[in-house]
Amino acid sequence: MKILVLPFKILKRILRLLRWKWLFGKRRRPQKPPRNQDSRIARWHRRLVWGMRIGLVLLALDTFYIITIWPNWHKFRYGPVAKSAFMKNYEQKRRTDRTLPPIQWQPVPITDISKSMQRAVVIAEDSRFYQHSGFDLIALKDAMGYNIERMSMRYGASTISQQVVKNMFFSASRDPLRKWHELIFTIGMEFFVPKSRILSTYLNIAEFGESIYGVEAAAKYYWGISARDLSVGQSVELAATLPSPKKHNPKTRTEPFTTRVNKIANHMVQAQAARASMQKPEPTQEQTQTSTPAKTQAPVLIQAPVQMPTETPAQVPEQAPTQTQAPVQAPEQIPIPAQIPTQAPEQAPVQVQVSSQAINIADQNR
Repeated sequence: MKILVLPFKILKRILRLLRWKWLFGKRRRPQKPPRNQDSRIARWHRRLVWGMRIGLVLLALDTFYIITIWPNWHKFRYGPVAKSAFMKNYEQKRRTDRTLPPIQWQPVPITDISKSMQRAVVIAEDSRFYQHSGFDLIALKDAMGYNIERMSMRYGASTISQQVVKNMFFSASRDPLRKWHELIFTIGMEFFVPKSRILSTYLNIAEFGESIYGVEAAAKYYWGISARDLSVGQSVELAATLPSPKKHNPKTRTEPFTTRVNKIANHMVQAQAARASMQKPEPTQEQTQTSTPAKTQAPVLIQAPVQMPTETPAQVPEQAPTQTQAPVQAPEQIPIPAQIPTQAPEQAPVQVQVSSQAINIADQNR
């Protein structure tokens, strides 16, 4: 098709050069009056067009930059935990300032971290960590409402996934471009990396004090134990240091630190109570075996007073206090009903026992 179109275009160009425009030329339309280029609408139109062009160019450049720094998520998921950007920046500062203490960091797998520590961090930092896909819109709405009421940016709504991306690949600056890149990286990490790996990475790179990174180094620094041996109270205290670990930690024990410890502990108790209420105990085999005979015996006790004879009402109060003597005295004082033959001595005690229990129940109902 292209081979046929090319000679046609060449022929058309030649005919136009010969001024035979009427044969292949376009149909002429009446020209519109020229637009006023100095009007306000025209100026805004030009600005909008140029703004869109510049925006597309910047978006293309930023896309190219993101592609160049895009991490290897397979290595991030299955490889060892690498040092975060915050750790690298601290090591650079320490090269110039030797007064800073050396970095303390020892990454461990999530199986070597106590369950109480994992729950405390999730409750303290991101209570809906396992429900959202990287962004907690409910927490973002609450934080925006709180900040607008007080006209200050005191609280944020960063999830654990966003903090992992910020610590691993970016800095702590509040640059809008950095926030945009954090958004893109968080979407990618949530797509390629499971939640357990994200939580494990966060617990190994979070700062718990000056030059103390990771829960293993924090447990050894504050209590001299491993992360797997942390108790519930110690886990709550480590989780309470995360907003500002250099000022508020288990050593300083400031007032905001103790307030946050009590708050996290209350949240953990409430979460445990809610989880226990949702888990209903299943009935055991012994309970099912004991419950079924009770249902079969209930109709016998209800129907027995209807079939009882009414000839000996005076002897009932004497037998009511002692139920143990009823099987022995019943054959002499209470006549056997006519439905049961007298020649069957084996069945008579059974009927007498049932009737005596029915008499006691009838007497109690009166």
